[in-house]
Amino acid sequence: MWCGTLPNAVFSFLDKVDLNRKKAAVFTTSGATEPQKIAVKIKKKYPARWCRPFNANHAADEDIISWLK
Repeated sequence: MWCGTLPNAVFSFLDKVDLNRKKAAVFTTSGATEPQKIAVKIKKKYPARWCRPFNANHAADEDIISWLK
């Protein structure tokens, strides 16, 4: 994440890869960034099996492990 969105380099990468039937996830490590906002935009443009967005800032190890499952 960068200033509330993805950097252009990440969008360029996503434009080139085929995410169909692949599992993908949006996660952040900043307390100021809400992954849900960018996830809505990304899910519309890039088809994949998207996981629940997750903010790992101050998350306990158990929470991260649970999210990864």
